Amino acid sequence: MPSRSLLLAVCGMCVLACVSGICAAASDDLPALLKLPVWLASLLGSLFALLRFLRTRVPARLDISAAGEIILRKPALPPFGFPFRVAPNVAVQHSFAVSLGENTTLWPGCLLLNLREDDGTLHILPILWDSVQPATFKALAVAFRWIAVREPSAARQKDDFL
Repeated sequence: MPSRSLLLAVCGMCVLACVSGICAAASDDLPALLKLPVWLASLLGSLFALLRFLRTRVPARLDISAAGEIILRKPALPPFGFPFRVAPNVAVQHSFAVSLGENTTLWPGCLLLNLREDDGTLHILPILWDSVQPATFKALAVAFRWIAVREPSAARQKDDFL
């Protein structure tokens, strides 16, 4: 399940971008000809970012074997177009055999997984504390720490605690 806290953070950033555009347009330092374009640019940029985020928010499934092999399963997305949300085709799933890539971040409340396929394709998967059940999050954190210790390709992982 996609993270609700990440959605709130993205919405907050979009609201802040709109407010900053309104403040810049209301400023007396800006020429009158630029006020409307600045406001429209901030509004449209924020709307584009929010809709793009919502379009790519699809649930993914991770299958981790006892040997540490990771299979990433994602529903098929329609081809990229304007970023309005189109329901993913859940019946069609893409499966990828992936390994834990460099610069994977494993924090107590956030797992930012850089999952790399054999052909080099990178899948970035953020897993926040509210994306899954607490017991599942803990099991994922333990599993990925174990995989990071065993895999030489993940030697440069970040596991610093804030």
